[in-house]
Amino acid sequence: MEISFDKRLKHAFVLDEETLKKKIVPRFSDEVGVPIFRTKCSDDYNRTFHSIHELVNYDNHSASRILSIDISIENKWSGPNLDFGEEKIRISVQGKEKDVSQFKTDMLRILDGTKPWYWRFHTGGGVGLANVIFFIAAFFATGRLTSLFISTFIPSGRSLLDSEFFGVFWLLGVLVFSGFLTWWLNRAFRWLFPFSQFLIGQEKKAATRKNYLRGVFVTVLLAPLVEGFLRLALFS
Repeated sequence: MEISFDKRLKHAFVLDEETLKKKIVPRFSDEVGVPIFRTKCSDDYNRTFHSIHELVNYDNHSASRILSIDISIENKWSGPNLDFGEEKIRISVQGKEKDVSQFKTDMLRILDGTKPWYWRFHTGGGVGLANVIFFIAAFFATGRLTSLFISTFIPSGRSLLDSEFFGVFWLLGVLVFSGFLTWWLNRAFRWLFPFSQFLIGQEKKAATRKNYLRGVFVTVLLAPLVEGFLRLALFS
């Protein structure tokens, strides 16, 4: 009896050369033969690599960086297929039940190891949670900085903050600006914490820079949250 398996995974991934060479390619080779790699690149070209050696030696410059990799067996329509897309991973395989089951198990185990530490923030609930965190951090930071500026640089600034009329407009302004900051932080997050990363060629250096910037981003994001919660705990 023959069966088929087709599954789409919606978790972020980091695909590096070691995973390709030592885990994915051997699994394909053991199953049906040497795979080929069809890629979609940021310069709108589709490039096909007929060996893992060709793929890992691709320059992968930012202007023509890899956006997706489709791994399959050339001229075999029913063979296993592994598609690393910009917003998903797709596994599909057809054949004898035992072979399909083993291939599925092996690939899911390999793919589980490609998840970056932030992968949960790319799930449905994770995106919402991230935006809530962004808004709270933006609200605390904006409120703190604007109140500090008003009380320090504007004459009678403290009395202005204490007045109900000015306080309403100040709060509305903080909420609007916090919304804008949340939108900006969301865009920055998608760039710093991408769904798909292909650590091949020059993208390895780019990933190192992003790792450093992630640390800065998280520190800047958490600082107003920690200060805000400490102020609430100590002065409430």
